[in-house]
Amino acid sequence: RYLVRVTDLASGHSSGKIVYFESPYWQRGNSGGTQFASMLSFSSDKEGYKVGEKVKLTIPTAGKGKALISIETGERVLQKFWVNTAKGETHAEFTCTAEMSPNAYVFVTLLQPHGSVENDLPLRLYGIIPINVEDPGSHLEPLIAMADVLEPESNARITVKEKKGRAMTYTLAMVDEGLLDLTRFQTPDPWNEFYQKEALRVKTWDLYDWVIGAYGGKLNRILSIGGDGSGKNGKAAKANRFKPVVRFVGPFYLPAGASNTHELILPQYIGSVRVMVVAGNNNGAYGKADKTVAVKKPLMVLATLPRVVGPDEAIALPVNVFAMEEKIKNVSVQVEVNNLVSINGTAMQTLHFNLPGDEVVNFKLKVAQRIGIAKIKVTAKCGKEIAVQDFEVDVRPSNNEITRLSRLRLEPGKETTIDVSFTGLDGSHTLALETSVLPLDISKRMNYLITYPHGCIEQTTSAAFPQLAMLNVLELSNSEKQKITSHIKAALEKIALFQTNSGAFSYWPGMGDENAWGSNYAGHFMLEAERMGYTLPVGMKNRWLDFQKKAAQNWSENSSARHEQLTQAYRLYTLALSGNPEIGSMNRLREMKNLDAVSRWRLAAAYAQSGQTEVAQKLIKGQAVWVNSYTELSNTFGTAERDEAMILETLILLKDRIKSDQVAERLVKKLNEDRWMSTQTTAYSLIALGKYMNVSASGNSMQFSYSMDKGAAVQRIQQKPAAKEVLLRNGDRAPHSVTLRNDGRSTVHIRLVTEFIPLQEDEPAVEKTIKMLWAFKDMKGAYMSPDKLKQGSDFMAEVTVINPGTKYLQQMTLNQIFPSGWEIRNLRMEETSIAPSDPSTYQDYRDDRVYTYFDMPSTSKRTYHVVLNAA
Repeated sequence: RYLVRVTDLASGHSSGKIVYFESPYWQRGNSGGTQFASMLSFSSDKEGYKVGEKVKLTIPTAGKGKALISIETGERVLQKFWVNTAKGETHAEFTCTAEMSPNAYVFVTLLQPHGSVENDLPLRLYGIIPINVEDPGSHLEPLIAMADVLEPESNARITVKEKKGRAMTYTLAMVDEGLLDLTRFQTPDPWNEFYQKEALRVKTWDLYDWVIGAYGGKLNRILSIGGDGSGKNGKAAKANRFKPVVRFVGPFYLPAGASNTHELILPQYIGSVRVMVVAGNNNGAYGKADKTVAVKKPLMVLATLPRVVGPDEAIALPVNVFAMEEKIKNVSVQVEVNNLVSINGTAMQTLHFNLPGDEVVNFKLKVAQRIGIAKIKVTAKCGKEIAVQDFEVDVRPSNNEITRLSRLRLEPGKETTIDVSFTGLDGSHTLALETSVLPLDISKRMNYLITYPHGCIEQTTSAAFPQLAMLNVLELSNSEKQKITSHIKAALEKIALFQTNSGAFSYWPGMGDENAWGSNYAGHFMLEAERMGYTLPVGMKNRWLDFQKKAAQNWSENSSARHEQLTQAYRLYTLALSGNPEIGSMNRLREMKNLDAVSRWRLAAAYAQSGQTEVAQKLIKGQAVWVNSYTELSNTFGTAERDEAMILETLILLKDRIKSDQVAERLVKKLNEDRWMSTQTTAYSLIALGKYMNVSASGNSMQFSYSMDKGAAVQRIQQKPAAKEVLLRNGDRAPHSVTLRNDGRSTVHIRLVTEFIPLQEDEPAVEKTIKMLWAFKDMKGAYMSPDKLKQGSDFMAEVTVINPGTKYLQQMTLNQIFPSGWEIRNLRMEETSIAPSDPSTYQDYRDDRVYTYFDMPSTSKRTYHVVLNAA
């Protein structure tokens, strides 16, 4: 029902009468029917106009009548006027104004005389066309004045002014042209953005069929016609391993009739840069300007090194020297290095140029047995002309970090001294002191998770979740807190990449399949992170909640599989934790006769989290707090220890201190054993024990002191259940001693944690359960030896994994680490069919390694190729 004011169309005066009528309304494009019979097609003399020009309209008309012409923009009607129509064509015109910029719409309503029988057209016809109107005053024309050629490590003088002397505010940027080419970056043009085509949001009703009965059809009563804008979404480029030229300054104000001069310092760089000015003013005028400038000098040098290098590696350093002018004749090339690299042979060589051109000279380098940042400087000289290039290259280990512990229980009033010795790579040694109310090896297990190289949804969550749980338990330095905070934020951003259209999370990024357990686990972490003040990616939580609710409601209670019951119970717990408990689904699961014991514990946690403690207590009455040993390779990735950690979490919610102590003591003992645990078992055990310590150790404090290498004693009063303090970072193999004294009244559990990276060693080949064959081949598939490679040639590393047994092997990972001088070609980026491999679940390409994830049915084999370049 609509309330409408009736207006006399001839005079334009309102009658003052109000009428009610009921009718559906129509938006153009969403319906068919008779409305198309009432459409009018007309034209203007051209599409684009400038302010002040006249627009000439040509309207096809059947005879005498009236045409109402309305000039409209995105939000309002600017002009309207009537013209009398004639047989054949009717012409009308109007003048463009600044209000019509960037575009306007001409809406024509054509009315034929009532009772006309000259044609079979409706009494009224509608038509609309857009016209583009450009206001010359909306354009600024910045000008850039500077040299056409710049030299590296010099000051670039840039003068900016406006062509017509208009005032403006602007920003100035100077960026490496090669960097801009990576994303086809165009100089931003604000005029195109702010003056792009606007949609028409003016709506038009008519009531003619209520007041004029000459046409029997029912016409539509609303028209909403218009254009749309443009959306430009660009991906951010990945970080580069060189230091590009990126200079951005401003904003600056330029008065009318003036010019500004800026000086930007160029670093060591050879190539070309683009200088860009983007400008605007308060009158709605915008503009841009750019200029590409070469950066070169008479003598230039370009050296090449791998992205990363490894300890004890021998590498070649090719140096390309460019003589750009005839005066460059005899050039000396010298290489300088820091203590992470040594030079095999001469550190200086000489080149002679008869004509301008380029020559290559090679140096041999040897990497030290330590890690850190190798710094290499190449200098070319010819008289007063000098060219310099500096490198910083990460010396990274191929081996994983090793953690070793010295444990002791220090009673009140006791003192002890511990000697610490190191092996492994210099620069890789860290020594930390851990103190806690429980004898729990936090660092060892935490480091295993943080440094774990793989990143499915479960492993990504497992790396960050315990860090979140331990923030309330551990006393940390500000730097350690910042480090953990950055890890948690990075994990939340990465988890967003796993989210599917349904709101669930997939097992690997970009996969469309939902992983039910991973969705529970990552969602649990997300909720706990939000509760502790972390900001979640926009929309991630709401979409996940929608999926969890639907999945909980649609779950079938006919399932007897243990992992399906536990998945549903965990799903219901996460919903309760979010404040959206699905009580109906919880009751359905509770009433199952064959409900698994661990699922009962998880469901009880959901009831406890929802405030129904009595139901939770009844649900687990008589249930054991321990789980028989088992290992699950997929589904929930469960183990007995993981399940007991979930039981401990439930006991904490129910405030059962006696049973909590029993389960916690057993978990601590298992975590301290020198044996492997899965990422989820490790993570969830730490999560549960973090909650346990936060509750059980509340109000207790420890007082102790320590000194290193017989230095001054450091006094500590520890209020939280655990603390970690780094005593040595990036150290060498020198031995140390640490003296500790318990000055308080409670026992202190102490662990000295040493972390280091072992030296490269020749490990014997081992095969157990599976077999592996490997070979190097040329691009034609023929076997070859890698020591015969020529620089720049492509070749393949081929690995075949064989499952000779009857067991279905799941969650397999093939780790391939390559020498730093071999560049990995990611064939997924090249759209090529060379070197096809067997199917895999996921492949992760890094700088110097490739991780391939796959499953293997019984008596099967998988062959994978990695294409390399001997760079």
